[in-house]
Amino acid sequence: MIMEDDIAAFRQLKANQFCTVLLLCLSVNTIFSQLVYYFPDSVLFSFVRLAMVCVFDMVSIVILLMFFPKNSSGVGGWIFICTLLILLLYTILIPILPSYQNFVKDYFQAIFWVLCLSGSYAVAYTRPQCLGKFVKLLPWLLAIHLVLVLIFYDFSVQISHDQEKEGIEVISTMFFVVLLLPGCLMLKNGIRKNIVLFILMSSGLIGMKRSLLIVSVLSIVGYSLWRPSSQKKRVLRNILICISLLVVITGVFCYSTYGAQAMARLEAMVEDGGSGRIEIYEDLLAEIETNTEKEWMIGHGPNAVQQYFSSIFGAMFRSAHNDFLEMIYDYGILGFALYVLLHLLLLVYCIKLKRRHSEYFAPFFSAWVFFLVLSLVSHIIIYPSYPAYILIVMGMIVAADQRKYSLFQNKFLESGSDLLAEQPEEDWKKGNIG
Repeated sequence: MIMEDDIAAFRQLKANQFCTVLLLCLSVNTIFSQLVYYFPDSVLFSFVRLAMVCVFDMVSIVILLMFFPKNSSGVGGWIFICTLLILLLYTILIPILPSYQNFVKDYFQAIFWVLCLSGSYAVAYTRPQCLGKFVKLLPWLLAIHLVLVLIFYDFSVQISHDQEKEGIEVISTMFFVVLLLPGCLMLKNGIRKNIVLFILMSSGLIGMKRSLLIVSVLSIVGYSLWRPSSQKKRVLRNILICISLLVVITGVFCYSTYGAQAMARLEAMVEDGGSGRIEIYEDLLAEIETNTEKEWMIGHGPNAVQQYFSSIFGAMFRSAHNDFLEMIYDYGILGFALYVLLHLLLLVYCIKLKRRHSEYFAPFFSAWVFFLVLSLVSHIIIYPSYPAYILIVMGMIVAADQRKYSLFQNKFLESGSDLLAEQPEEDWKKGNIG
């Protein structure tokens, strides 16, 4: 018994150490990824970003080998298995498909998003406290990303008076800020939490990106739904007040910053056909229809969409702006089916959290909405940077919740109770079980 306790304590210590390394790599990667937006020709920034992606992936693989959650079960276990199947599919297909240019670079960038989910799940399943460590890191990352936005926007304006062009670059970097929102919903300090959420909502509006506006509003709605019934009216009233303030503040900021371009941007958001997305979808769907049987089954390989659009339009980079289309073109029906299955499993887990009145429902719902909306109208799986914030939130929450709820179940079994399914989480958090 003593030896088992020693082994468990050793695993906890090692999991904590690996979690620290993982979060350090993530932080450096996202910060330098943001810098690459401002300095796309910088060899140093690009090298550091790629190096951190590779290190993050290798650390995640070691975590999977050392802390493989053998006892994982239920929907959470199926989520983990699904990520492993996608990882296996990438590992098999990328070397044999013709589209990769640099195997090491393409492979590590392709598997990054999968390892964000599976690696964070494995380490948090072994040591659930890793979720709290990640949450404590988020306000610091928020401050760094905001400072970079402010500093390099002013710098960009000084070196170029093309305010519209530089403004677009700043809009894109708002993703680094706003995707911190799901994790920040778990902050414990009420005042600091409200300030952070206000900043994040303001950033979403200032960014003037449709996807950011949609997911930010849905996240706050989910947060209000999670509150107890007695608090919902007060929460909804506060939300309406905050939204009114946000509209006024961001309206003044956008007009003073962009001038007449702000109105032009708003008009374009309504009339531009999704910033050309409809045209992209039509072109890619027409190309998919010409697939051979082999291409339908296993796709064309990593970055195949980029290469297709580059050959047609001569652009340096164009994605499908829809991860489902990206999956079916790059990895065929196999990749598409696994990606759809992953989304469905995450939705089922979200519903389970709501039914159990879990404290994790609001952040998980927010992260899942980000994941779904950005998968539909933007890109998650091809960018090894800011999507990590929402993927790690989901991976760690599923693991921590499973461990927490399994402990609750064991205590019920010991007490001889058969009311597990209906016991509110508020009771078992306070120890009122049975």
